[in-house]
Amino acid sequence: HARVRTAQDVVQHPQAAHLGTFHTVDQPDFGAVLMAATPWTCQPAAPQSAPRIGQDTHYILSTLGLDDARIQQLAASQAIAL
Repeated sequence: HARVRTAQDVVQHPQAAHLGTFHTVDQPDFGAVLMAATPWTCQPAAPQSAPRIGQDTHYILSTLGLDDARIQQLAASQAIAL
């Protein structure tokens, strides 16, 4: 019978450190966040934080054809975050 490990046990296990199973990413609104690494790499790259809420909203909506006035109107009504 094997012992059931807690999440903390797994994160702190020497094999997880050796394999680079987890890494810390600076998330702008939350600080340092521990994340599971992907099990593959295509090229060496530093871990990136997730986009902030609304970070790409203007770009996406303008790409879909909304003009600046409409986007600002949606933001003012709190229908979207910018």
